[in-house]
Amino acid sequence: MFNADTSHIEIPNFWQEHFQEGENKIVCGMYGVCLNGDGKDFEYLIADNYNPCDEVPEGYVTMFIPAGTWAIFPCNPRDLQVVNTKI
Repeated sequence: MFNADTSHIEIPNFWQEHFQEGENKIVCGMYGVCLNGDGKDFEYLIADNYNPCDEVPEGYVTMFIPAGTWAIFPCNPRDLQVVNTKI
């Protein structure tokens, strides 16, 4: 879980760890997904589109996020925190 007050530090660190540990070879990271928020705490996932022909590696999950419950806010990585703050 991430906290809204500290996520501007925690989420970039999460991405950095993702790349440093080579996880981007499995999930390249097309999306950052915020889920199950209560206004203060929320779950955050590094995600890609799922190909049902591929096996899901151990420790990874797939989930269906219904249309109408999500939005995409395109931005470049250097502006990510600015966009997140505005959202």
